[in-house]
Amino acid sequence: MNDSILNEIPRDALVLHDREWLEYCQWIAFKKELEEEAVWYFHEVESKRPRKPR
Repeated sequence: MNDSILNEIPRDALVLHDREWLEYCQWIAFKKELEEEAVWYFHEVESKRPRKPR
């Protein structure tokens, strides 16, 4: 963004936007970590569990 546009935006709005963006990035990273753990679980743990006879 160029400086003239930035000067028209209240400082609080920019801080809020930055915080929301940070929280969003943290959420995406957390979600990715959960997905990786779930994949690991199903490949490692679930494959070694004895199956129930039908």
